[in-house]
Amino acid sequence: MTTIKEAVLTTIEQHINEQNAKGLKNYGQTLDECPVEDYNWQNMIIEELIDALQYQQKEIKRIREESK
Repeated sequence: MTTIKEAVLTTIEQHINEQNAKGLKNYGQTLDECPVEDYNWQNMIIEELIDALQYQQKEIKRIREESK
């Protein structure tokens, strides 16, 4: 029987693998291969978090509209 913890870890691993494959396809290199000076990593974090907040608000809106 799979525990909740194992299911969560499996899901996270699948998402990481999918994101890594997408990144490799888009940028032609893995994150490990990317030189640290190529990006402002702190700015990248902020951009990704802002995107996540927007996605969350969109999902909240969808759920509210479905429950009407």
